[in-house]
Amino acid sequence: MDTFKIYIEDTNTGAIRLTSKGRRMFETKFASVGIAIDSIRTKTEFTLAYDRFFNDKMFTLGKNNRDPYLDNVLQEIPAYRKGMEIRGKVTQ
Repeated sequence: MDTFKIYIEDTNTGAIRLTSKGRRMFETKFASVGIAIDSIRTKTEFTLAYDRFFNDKMFTLGKNNRDPYLDNVLQEIPAYRKGMEIRGKVTQ
């Protein structure tokens, strides 16, 4: 991901400002998981928001273990596994 084009970071404070491209790319995605894009002020907050969005999408793909192969592949992705742990659906 070319982060330079999606946000600008103030290296003194760590604050970020999303560019117009960044807003276009992520506003709807983050809103779909209940995160207002204007609430994101740091790279850490951006990463957490993206992880939440990604986890939600991956959970939807593997929901209810309808596709065991896909679920096994997704289990290897830390963000997906963490979401499954939160939902109490981790298979050992």
